[in-house]
Amino acid sequence: MMQISVSDFAEKVGLTAVGDPPNYLSDRRGLADLIRHFVFCEGCVTRRELANFLSPIFQTLHEFDQNTRSTFVRVADELAELGDLRSIRVGREHGWTRTPFRWIETSPTTAVVLGHLEDVTTGIKPSTSETSSDLVRRFPKSAGESNIESFSSTNQVTIEEWIGDGGWNVHRERRGGHDSDSSINAFWQHLLGELAQSEAVAANDGSLRILSGPPGGRFGRHNDESPQGRWGTSLDHPDGNYLACYRARNDNDWRFQLIEIKDHRVDRALSLENADEFQWAVIARGVHRREPEQIICVDREVRLTFPPPRQLRGLLNLLGTQLSAWNWQLAHPVFIEQLQYWMNPMAAAVR
Repeated sequence: MMQISVSDFAEKVGLTAVGDPPNYLSDRRGLADLIRHFVFCEGCVTRRELANFLSPIFQTLHEFDQNTRSTFVRVADELAELGDLRSIRVGREHGWTRTPFRWIETSPTTAVVLGHLEDVTTGIKPSTSETSSDLVRRFPKSAGESNIESFSSTNQVTIEEWIGDGGWNVHRERRGGHDSDSSINAFWQHLLGELAQSEAVAANDGSLRILSGPPGGRFGRHNDESPQGRWGTSLDHPDGNYLACYRARNDNDWRFQLIEIKDHRVDRALSLENADEFQWAVIARGVHRREPEQIICVDREVRLTFPPPRQLRGLLNLLGTQLSAWNWQLAHPVFIEQLQYWMNPMAAAVR
């Protein structure tokens, strides 16, 4: 029986060894293509089914350990942030389903394709990405007979339509906020209203960490052994509302809260659903206090000074390539207002 080399097998499945040292799992673009192919073919897959599909591939490549499955999930979730897939619950399992085909003009010469393509891009070749970490399918808008603009205009969406109803409204609506005001300030006011009715108090085991300090400085990590940046443990703050976190079951389990401090003690506390709600709350508090969180743009490089919520991270990945945790290189320059879309009170549509 003829045997195939590891490198030949990798080429056949569309993976390239990248990184230092070279490895196939670092080819996020190739991995994303495999995930898209599987979900588009199946229509809907669970986390377990995705692992069952991908694990034998990486076992054959001799790159499978306890962290490999989490990489599969992370890349699939990033595709959901882009809108290529949609995150769903299948019983008790996390999963993904395909989304319909649409395309977005991201520059005068480039478009991004999202969703299930079927045969609509026959003859159209993607632009060469600068990095193997770019998950996005980018196409030239015009390429001779292969013109993406020839597709029905009903398939085209704008950046504003992709953003749709700001990501904070997912959390506001989950909390019962269904009024017509969908601004980020309304989200913050809703949190304050729930906090005012809460009788819960913050953790008293000494693990409470409070976010303070002006936007733009070093944010720091909430779960560092010794809090740094804008995180601290002191309750010596003026009376008011603050965002905080505490250690729950172990050092890897931290929960976020909105707290009220009175007379240098925590008077009330409201639990936040997850990191995404906390990240939107950070932005919302800054808008409410007229001390907005800072996005720094120099030429085509974007640096955030705060942790990005899922929707903002998806937008930045749509427009460019992630360089590090809070840094992106954009494919083309954009106005800062496009990135700080929550500052526009009229920004609300249906995604």
